[in-house]
Parts: sequence; structure tokens; C-alpha cells
Amino acid sequence: MILKITATIIIVYAIVNLTIKLKKTSLPLFSFLFWLSLWISIFILLWFSNLVEKFNINLGTGRLIDFFVYIGILLNFFIQSKLFEKQIKQDRLITKLVRELAKNNYVNKKE
Repeated sequence: MILKITATIIIVYAIVNLTIKLKKTSLPLFSFLFWLSLWISIFILLWFSNLVEKFNINLGTGRLIDFFVYIGILLNFFIQSKLFEKQIKQDRLITKLVRELAKNNYVNKKE
């Protein structure tokens, strides 16, 4: 029970932190909705674990921990793909910036 209460406090803190970041506009709406739904689903899984066990039997995973491991792996791949997309975008922007700087330096040296 202490674990559930501690986890609930952490979840409430995370949701409040997300809301503050959204109001400061440092967090995109899609990211806010993604993380909010993640934290709410963790809260539901935490307090209503018997529903998850019934759902788990239908999935064929057997144990509850297997379900969480599978979800964790899926979230890991999702987050890695998002980070990879951002890295590619940043690489393109850096390449564009370097080309512009090189072009400007070349024109300035000719004059």
C-alpha cells in the first residue's frame, strides 16, 4: 500500500509538472497529451491491477510483469524513434547553417 501511495504522489507530481510546462509553452500539445495519457494509464494500472490481470489472461502473457515488460519495450522503441527523427532534423538544420556560413564567408573573401 505504501508503494501505491508513493507512486501516486510521483504521478501527481509528474502531471502537475507537465501542466506547468504546457502553460509555459515549452512543451508541445502532442507531447503533453502523450505523457498525460501515459501517467494516467500508469495510475489506472496501479490502482486497478485486477482489471489488468483479466486483460492479461486474454492477451496470453500470463503474468502481470510480462505485460509491463512488453509495454516498456514498445514505449522504448517509440521514444527512440522520436529522438532519431529529431536528430535527423537537427542534422539537416546544422548542415543548412554550415552551408550558409560557408557561402557567406566565400563571398566576403572575394570582395
